[in-house]
Amino acid sequence: MPPPHTTALATTSQPLALTVTSVDDLARLARVFASSGLFGRGSNQEAAIAECAVRLMAGMEAGFSPFASAVGVHIINGRPAFSANLLAQAIKRHPVYDYRVLEQTSTSCRIQFRASREVLGESLFTLEMAERAGLLRNPTWKQYPEAMLFARALSSGMRTHCPDALGGAPAYVPEELGGDVEPVDVVQVQEPSVRSEEHTSELQSHSDLVCRLLLEKK
Repeated sequence: MPPPHTTALATTSQPLALTVTSVDDLARLARVFASSGLFGRGSNQEAAIAECAVRLMAGMEAGFSPFASAVGVHIINGRPAFSANLLAQAIKRHPVYDYRVLEQTSTSCRIQFRASREVLGESLFTLEMAERAGLLRNPTWKQYPEAMLFARALSSGMRTHCPDALGGAPAYVPEELGGDVEPVDVVQVQEPSVRSEEHTSELQSHSDLVCRLLLEKK
């Protein structure tokens, strides 16, 4: 019987894992990302490599893949910040924690946090709170209020109710540390299915394979 058609770059029974076991591994991987132009092409390439290495360390210690760490972790005033999507993923994949969006409008977002189905508490962020903090001066808040309210309610709730979901790193989005504001998509928690888990493993394998091939060329 012929194998089923697939568009996968590679198929494997086990997800490929890109391991960083030394400072040299980290430096080579950081150089690959910095040289790719992923963070722009500034004049100080060594600074870009160093920042990328710190992004990788912060993200990988929190349990994210190298690529997710490189694009989703930001260093703001010397402190790591995580995109709202990474924060949501950290809770979704956690064996204990979970969250539910109870309310989401253009003026407020309320999120309930749980641990093993026990309600830990709620986090609320409103447009009034954003105005009081001077956040509405940024046009992104007016263009994407639902997404921005979600990001702030999520990060605040994580620091209060699941402070260990990132392995000890504090849950801040870039805006909270003075970084650029980026709109995010709300990640609703759903019961995982076998298909979605296999798809996630497949995508992760592709990312790790690309990183490994790039490293081997260095």
